[in-house]
Amino acid sequence: MILLVVIILGSIVYIYFLDNAANNLISMIEKLEDTVKADDWEEAQKQLDNLQKEWKKTERWMTTLVDHQEIDTIKITLSKLSQYVDFKKTADFMAESTTLKLLIEHIPGKEKCNISNLL
Repeated sequence: MILLVVIILGSIVYIYFLDNAANNLISMIEKLEDTVKADDWEEAQKQLDNLQKEWKKTERWMTTLVDHQEIDTIKITLSKLSQYVDFKKTADFMAESTTLKLLIEHIPGKEKCNISNLL
């Protein structure tokens, strides 16, 4: 019984931290999108660097429980964003940043215990 309680509490804490991390990353991406829309490429590069640093911190603890293929896809998408900022490609950047937000939003939803995840 104690083991079951520990597992449930651990899951709740894990989902809480996963939700917070995802919301933080998405907020950073949205701020970066606003900067790109304003054509402030120097600031966009700084914000992208901060986003990549935050992702690396999050990735360290997330890799223990999240599918590695999803982690790799996020890393690839971040690499693409870097190139779009370097070459000042607004449309490509916006499309890829939307993909990145969807990938990040998907992780907490996939990890939560609900009917669709159990079936």
